[in-house]
Amino acid sequence: MKHNITIFRQILISVLIPVLIVLLIVEAINYQNTKSIMVASNSEKNAIISDEIKTIFEFQDISLVMPEDALNMRLKNISNTLVNKYFKNTNGIEKADLKVIQKEINMDPNWEDIYIINREGTIINTTFKKDLNLNLFQFGEDLKKFLENIFVSHAFLVDKYSIEVSTKKLKKFCYQTTLDGKYIIELGTYSKKANEVMWFIRKRLKEISSKSSGIVSVDYIINQENPFSLNSNLKIDENEKTRIQNIYKTKQSNEYKISKNGKDLHLEYIYIDKITDFFIGAVIRIVSDRTTEERYLRNELIKAIILFVITLSILSFIIYLRAKWISKPVRKLVITTKNIAQGNLSERAEIIGRNEIATLSVHFNLMIEQLQQSHDELEKSNSEINEQKNIIERKNKDIMDSIMYAKRIQEAILPPDKLVNKYLKNSFILYKPKDVVSGDFYWLEVLDDKVLFAAVDCTGHGVPGAFVSIVGNNGLNRAVNEFKLNVPGEILDKLEDLVEETLRQKENEVKDGMDIAICSLDYKTNTLCYAGAHNPLYVIRDKNLDFPEGELSIDEDEKRNLFEIKADRQPIGLHAFRKNFTNHTIQLKKNDTIFIFSDGFADQFGGPKGRKFKYKPFKRLLVSIQDKPIKEQRDILNKTIVDWRGDRDQIDDIVIIGVRI
Repeated sequence: MKHNITIFRQILISVLIPVLIVLLIVEAINYQNTKSIMVASNSEKNAIISDEIKTIFEFQDISLVMPEDALNMRLKNISNTLVNKYFKNTNGIEKADLKVIQKEINMDPNWEDIYIINREGTIINTTFKKDLNLNLFQFGEDLKKFLENIFVSHAFLVDKYSIEVSTKKLKKFCYQTTLDGKYIIELGTYSKKANEVMWFIRKRLKEISSKSSGIVSVDYIINQENPFSLNSNLKIDENEKTRIQNIYKTKQSNEYKISKNGKDLHLEYIYIDKITDFFIGAVIRIVSDRTTEERYLRNELIKAIILFVITLSILSFIIYLRAKWISKPVRKLVITTKNIAQGNLSERAEIIGRNEIATLSVHFNLMIEQLQQSHDELEKSNSEINEQKNIIERKNKDIMDSIMYAKRIQEAILPPDKLVNKYLKNSFILYKPKDVVSGDFYWLEVLDDKVLFAAVDCTGHGVPGAFVSIVGNNGLNRAVNEFKLNVPGEILDKLEDLVEETLRQKENEVKDGMDIAICSLDYKTNTLCYAGAHNPLYVIRDKNLDFPEGELSIDEDEKRNLFEIKADRQPIGLHAFRKNFTNHTIQLKKNDTIFIFSDGFADQFGGPKGRKFKYKPFKRLLVSIQDKPIKEQRDILNKTIVDWRGDRDQIDDIVIIGVRI
């Protein structure tokens, strides 16, 4: 019996072997090896530079030992004279003429400086005017703790050479508290020898980059909090500053690629732990120009692609010839398949030849016979499926009827428009549930001539959020009417107790809760009291009026500013580290507009790029519509979010309350 000639063998001989030869030889060997050699070469070059820099700074330690010892004794004598003679009484120390004192005790004004530091870490008097009013605590926790320990110990401490940020020169500092412990007398002195050593180091770092092929620059960067280059005037932007600080934190080297002025630059950051006594940690920044290497690799890739296209063309031609030979039985099988697809199950495929197409035709005919048997059984089951479909549709209708009834219940607990218009006369409420029922709701109550109102965002949305909203609404009503609370912070504290009690959160570990902004408005005194759980308060005020109670957030408008009162960073519900909510009291002015809201507006995805609306544009929008009547502002906000959303789904419930004074 002769063996069948399989299509797989034909494709294996005609197609697979040429593809493997072309791809394996051209791409795997040529391109990959070239790239690996270049990467290894660059890594080796950067490692050599890093080792040379370490050697340079080890030389610095040795060179500075002698000048450091000589200065220590002089600094101690001067410090004792200042503490025990000139500043024995510290009254008026911030106005003392340090230049005169400097001259009297024979200090060199070009090399030696005096600094007076108060307990807040601020330099209140100095002979080095560039550092006057400089707060040293801003340079990190280590320096802050160091100065605080000096205040506690009252000891004389002399530090090793350190880099002065403003001049990038080596400077030695010593510290000693005044007799009354209120101030630190700090002395700083330059050293001619130390400056010569630093000049030599900077020169060597510059020579490294100029003599190394492909190296654009080499920088030795120190100071984790405010990093700067020791050997150049490198400008470090915020992105690179964050990048360097992360390297300090992780102590892991990293590298990046950028394109600048038509060049492909490679930035490698090498973290150096302690290599000298003066620099505990540092980052070496090596910038390499790899434009030529990248261009060479691209050319190699283009060559590989061209060879691949040529090979593909040849293989396509071979496949075409082979396909033409086997297409005849395939076409007949296709015609038979179409007839069967039209419902003629009596059709059978013709068996031609002794290849896999013939074998396929045999099994195809067997499959059609089984399909014909199954067809009758399938028709019998259709009636059962239709009956199940009708049951599902009826159940869906019952569920939707229940949800619509729940919507009517939820709407019934919301304050009616008549009540809102009566007590919040010049106001609007934008309320847009995501689903039929909502997890956001608004609330209003009047107690002791004060109007209490809140915007609440419950966990989730739809039916789960609606259940939580009923718990929240009931808790607010009980806090005010049953417990007679009218201070927003106290209401939130009580609401948190009631929510935990109602949901039995400690027992069941239920995590549901809510974010809320609640206000108490006294129209007689124009006083507003606010407290918030995650959700802040915005106040828009005329440009010429100050606002001491909050933080200025938007000042771009010519007429008005937007101020923000931040909420406590805790929700209503079960959570760790619970604390009482903060009350904020604000004296309102005429024409002030206040806003409280949930996060649904700012978090809505939309726009041409499908991004969130975000809070900054939301604030600008609120400021821009303040010339409009308060009711019209609601329509503008609604149209804005609808246009922003476009064809996308609303992702969360939205509630915004605006009140103009």
